[in-house]
Amino acid sequence: MSTDTTLTFIQHQLPPLDSGEYTVNVSQKVTLANVDTETFQTNPLTLFVSGKRFQLDGSDIQSAFPPANQQGYYGNVFAHVVLNTPTLPWQRGTGEAANTGTDDVAAWLGIMTFAETDPVPGLQSATLNDLVNPPSGTFFPALTLEPGQQPTDPVTIVDVPATLFNNIAPSLNDLAWLAHVRTVDVSNKATSGDEPAPGTLSVVIGNRLPPVGMHTTAMLVSFENYASMLPADDGTPATQAAGYQYMRMVVLYNWTFLAQAEPVTFEQYLESVNVTPAGLQQTYNTAVSSGNAAADAAVQNIINMGYTGFPHLLRDGGNTVSWFRGPLLPYGTQPFIQVPFGDADQLLRYDPGSGIFDVSYSAAWQLGRLLALNDRNFALALFRWRARHTSEALTQLEQDMLNEQLDIQIDPDQLPSEQNIARIRQSLLQVIKPITENFKAPQ
Repeated sequence: MSTDTTLTFIQHQLPPLDSGEYTVNVSQKVTLANVDTETFQTNPLTLFVSGKRFQLDGSDIQSAFPPANQQGYYGNVFAHVVLNTPTLPWQRGTGEAANTGTDDVAAWLGIMTFAETDPVPGLQSATLNDLVNPPSGTFFPALTLEPGQQPTDPVTIVDVPATLFNNIAPSLNDLAWLAHVRTVDVSNKATSGDEPAPGTLSVVIGNRLPPVGMHTTAMLVSFENYASMLPADDGTPATQAAGYQYMRMVVLYNWTFLAQAEPVTFEQYLESVNVTPAGLQQTYNTAVSSGNAAADAAVQNIINMGYTGFPHLLRDGGNTVSWFRGPLLPYGTQPFIQVPFGDADQLLRYDPGSGIFDVSYSAAWQLGRLLALNDRNFALALFRWRARHTSEALTQLEQDMLNEQLDIQIDPDQLPSEQNIARIRQSLLQVIKPITENFKAPQ
């Protein structure tokens, strides 16, 4: 079976209709021979197309990376958000067209990242009235509330210092490149109920790498009608931004993560593999010889086989050193174990001669289980399997208890249903009859 999959990148996916008010007029002309043409006109129908604006639902966001409240080697990763709706980044506009030489479409959504030393501006819970009526010295673009939007509606905002905004905000042309659509294979994706996993998603990407060694706060913000305030492609602040101390922005999603320093880069790993002659990277160090020739030879032999000694914390609280090696070896091996095993402890191997455990297979079993459970599709299938079998076992237990107490002997495979029903009725009568005979009606 082929496992090839295709990942398709699309520059953007515009909504069929932009957000705004539309008027629909319908008329019909009827023309008959020797009869005057008559026109039938309906009353105008006014409708409003309203895209997302000030808030997102939990279902709008598929995922964010780097993960929220996690730490890792994220110093070379632009923070990004995956959205379930492919048209969402283009449902509104920035107020001006981009000039990228392509389709001149800039997303109204963007990600701004703040380091601890910026410092991070504080989030504020406000109303739409607070949003569109900022205090003196704070900029917010002119917006008209749409049908269904009330001045008292809640909104999350952030007031970014103008100097910081000019230094880190994307340009208008940047926004045209910082969002795209991708189509992915969803055959192995987990589903939510009966809803299929989305195959076409939109992605919004930040324009700033997170600093290493400190927390980074990422905010998915609205750049609706913000084009005139965005810096130029070379970072020059917009002329219109002069005179403002703060830039007020709508925050639709935010999260924090920590980028750690990477002790060894990928390039250094590759360079370390290039050794002559080719072989294992860890060799026996004669400087730590014990002086016992037989013992030293045994240790050298096991290291040359690819094993490494690691500290091992035992279940009883004791500490020891155990051997471990990975599956990639410079020689062939013959399998000698038969699966399955109930737990990792069953795969521990003990050498009574040296008194040392070999935890290689045990670690592989544990790693395989973690990888399997990390797959949402597998984890859900396993959960459903366990729930189904547990339910069947409970049902069978209840049936066995009833059969034992009522002495019901039925055979659904051999006897017609009428005979089985008759057996159940007879058994129930045997239990109920003594009760009714001993029951005395009140005088």
